[in-house]
Amino acid sequence: MNPLLHLDGVSVSIPIDGVPRPVISDLTLTIAPGEALGVVGESGSGKSMTARTVMGLLPHGHTVTGHVRFDGTDLYGPTAQGRTGRATTAAARRRIGMVFQDARAHLDPRQRIGDFLTETDRTAAARKAAVGMLDRVGIEDPPRRMRQFPHEMSGGMLQRVMIASVLLARPGLILADEPTTALDVTTQSEVVSLLDELRREEGTALVFITHDLDLAATFCDRVAVLYAGCLQEVREADALVHAPLHPYTRGLLAARPAPDSRAPRLPVVPGRPLSAFEAPPGCAFATRCAHTVDRCRRDRPALTARQDGFVRCDRLADIPAAPASRQVTR
Repeated sequence: MNPLLHLDGVSVSIPIDGVPRPVISDLTLTIAPGEALGVVGESGSGKSMTARTVMGLLPHGHTVTGHVRFDGTDLYGPTAQGRTGRATTAAARRRIGMVFQDARAHLDPRQRIGDFLTETDRTAAARKAAVGMLDRVGIEDPPRRMRQFPHEMSGGMLQRVMIASVLLARPGLILADEPTTALDVTTQSEVVSLLDELRREEGTALVFITHDLDLAATFCDRVAVLYAGCLQEVREADALVHAPLHPYTRGLLAARPAPDSRAPRLPVVPGRPLSAFEAPPGCAFATRCAHTVDRCRRDRPALTARQDGFVRCDRLADIPAAPASRQVTR
């Protein structure tokens, strides 16, 4: 099956203080129709920037190399230029929906929920569809909620409104950029379950961006691990969590608190996270990795096929297997 979304060797630079800085480096990823892909990593790893690149929400002065193909349309290729190309690209992006991490920040506080959901279509049919979608995402008394303003609803309800707005466009792909940030644990679970349920019902592909590796592994088919704007490992979710290969993935998993035991101090990955423009010439993770040798500092490892996915590390054969990780309920 051909991938719905294919990022092929994508690198992105944006101006920071007037100087172009790389934020994504040689990123290659695919997602199939109906698949759920989790994207994890520390702050600055390029997770949100990847989603914004797909959506075309990059700041003025950006440069993109490589290919971002959605359902056969190259969103940044030569054919995307000119009036016809821009129209084709815009039509393709209309089939991609994005759920942002802070719903309240992306809603006009002066606009009623119903007006927001029917902004592009004010017909009675569109309003009826919006009421039905609010009901589908679990909001009680949708007609009343349509008349309310954002400040009259909780954060969890507003996130459901955002999901409803995306689903009304019937997208082929949903990019969920940390949609559970700032929500309590119970509401987080409800939002994630809702996204998973709707994805399966509609056959919609989902890219789920999060800091929470366990959360991504719970309902995603595969998980991609980013560091310094570069893909380090992407594999089946169960395999990645229970038998991680890349030293960075191992460090992230080791740092998780165990609910059934107590420890005086959690293990941490030494050093600080690096952005793509701070990465050293060789392996981006070399400055924080316990297995670094000279060639790691000198040569950038290639993304190579390993078991059920891909890993960017030249020393896998020399590193002992990771201990079995605790079970993640799916």
